[in-house]
Amino acid sequence: MTYSFTGPTTIDQYLDSMNLTVAGTTLTVDMLDGDGLGNHVTTAQQLNDAVARLVNNANLGVTATSFSEVVNSVTVYRLKIEANEVGQSFSMGAVNFVDASSNSTLSLSSSITAKSMPQNGQGVYLDFAGETYHIEMLDNELRVSGGEEGRLTAYFDDQKKLQVVAGGTLSGEEITITSDSKISGNSDNATMFGLSTAKMRFASTEFMASASLPSLNLTIDGTSYAITMDSAGVLTSSPSLPSGVSISSTVTGSATRSCYYRI
Repeated sequence: MTYSFTGPTTIDQYLDSMNLTVAGTTLTVDMLDGDGLGNHVTTAQQLNDAVARLVNNANLGVTATSFSEVVNSVTVYRLKIEANEVGQSFSMGAVNFVDASSNSTLSLSSSITAKSMPQNGQGVYLDFAGETYHIEMLDNELRVSGGEEGRLTAYFDDQKKLQVVAGGTLSGEEITITSDSKISGNSDNATMFGLSTAKMRFASTEFMASASLPSLNLTIDGTSYAITMDSAGVLTSSPSLPSGVSISSTVTGSATRSCYYRI
């Protein structure tokens, strides 16, 4: 489950309060000692950091992570809480952030339903660049066979969603699910692997945010777009990106940021 902070990011440590119930246990943030070192909670980032620390120290079988993302030039502060084990579910009660000014909220922005991972021997077929590839669970790991060796890689991300990456192409050629007429029952296999719907994404490697970076030039449906980044990692598109296309940068450290855009 992911929670997003919206509104002014300045917090009054004396008037604001925060508590949440995870796996049947109610936890209350000490706004005057958010990090265990006596530092007050005065920003949205510090609030999420304090909540993550509180949840993780409670040993409830879940892991909480505080992070931020720059989405369409706006920094969004997020808190993610997930089970430690694949397929494990946990109860999530109320998340109560009380802002004395009534201008800010911390609310659920996304969630996933716990489900079992595919079993060994189960697989799905995908088509890419005129070749058919087989992604299969073997020895509790994903293996890719068929087609051009090394062209496709597959893995489950931290939300247990299957990510399939095509190397050596920036042309926008799609990875598609092999039809049932070619491989019987493949649509059911695709659903088992969470591929009933798909998003196409281009992702960069990690780099240092800098205002001196050259612009990233994109062409979408015949229109050219220039993406620029400032020293804080904020991305700007000229002209504005079309509906259905977004570009984000994700903070991965104090000075480095990775960015990606997705369709």
